[in-house]
Amino acid sequence: EKFCWTNIRLPTNLIPRSYEVIIYPNLPKFYFRGSSKTRVFVRRCTNSIVMHVKGLKISRVDVRYKDRNGLLEKEPIISFLLHKFSDLEQLQIELCNFLRPNSTVIIEISFRGVLRNDNFGFYSSSYTTGDNVVRYLAATHFQPTEARSAIPCFDEPPMKATFKFYIIRPNDYISLFNTEKVAERAVSSSETMDIFNTSVQMSTYLLAFVVCDFQSKSQMSMSGVNISVYSQPSTINDVNFALESITKLMDFFEGFYGVRYPLKKLGGC
Repeated sequence: EKFCWTNIRLPTNLIPRSYEVIIYPNLPKFYFRGSSKTRVFVRRCTNSIVMHVKGLKISRVDVRYKDRNGLLEKEPIISFLLHKFSDLEQLQIELCNFLRPNSTVIIEISFRGVLRNDNFGFYSSSYTTGDNVVRYLAATHFQPTEARSAIPCFDEPPMKATFKFYIIRPNDYISLFNTEKVAERAVSSSETMDIFNTSVQMSTYLLAFVVCDFQSKSQMSMSGVNISVYSQPSTINDVNFALESITKLMDFFEGFYGVRYPLKKLGGC
C-alpha cells in the first residue's frame, strides 16, 4: 500500500523525549535482537507514526497513551498495518485514530537484526589470541545516520532525547555504554544484563555501546571524570601512553574553554 510520507526528512508532528532499550547481541551467530520503548510528545494531530528503520525485522509494535500519572493506558491505539519504505529507511505505523495534540505516547517495538561486517551501525569484529583462538566482539559506529540500523528511532540530529540501555552479554564479557553501569542482573547461568544510567539529552548518532572481553586501565581527571582505555588482554600494558594523553588533554581543554565535560566517564578502545 502507499506510504504516507515521501520526504527524506521525518515529519515534525512527533518529538522523541526518551528511549529505553534492551539489546542482546549473539556474537557466535552474528545477529542481535532487542526491544525499545520510545516516549514521544505529540505536537500536532496525526494518525500515523514515521520513524527510521534500516535492515531490521520488526516482530511487534504497540502504541499507547501515557496518562497523567505516567502509567500506560490499557487499550492500544495501533492498527495492524505496518509499512516499510526501504528507499528512505523509514517505517510507517498506521493508527486507529488521530493522536491528541499535547499528549504523550509510548511506542514499543521488538526487533531483530544482523551484526554487520563493515564497521558501521552495530557491527561484529574479532581478534586472535596468542593461542590462535578467535574472540568476537560487537561495537557501534552510528555517524552519520546508522543508529536506525540498530534500533528503531528518530534518527535526525535535532531530535534529541535521553537513552536508558540494558545490554545482555556473556558472563565472561563486559558491556560499555555512553554512561556508567549502575546495576547488573543474571538472566541465565551464562549471561548477565548490564543496566546503565540514563544519558543526557543527545542525538542518536552519539549513541555508543560495545560487548567485548577487553580489559581496561583508568584514572581520574582533575574535574573527577573517570577516564578509561580498553584493550585486548594481551596488549593492556600498551595503553598507558593513551591513558595519560587523554587525561592531560581533558584537563587542558576543560581549563582552556571553561566548560566541564558533561558526563561522569570517558572511555576508548
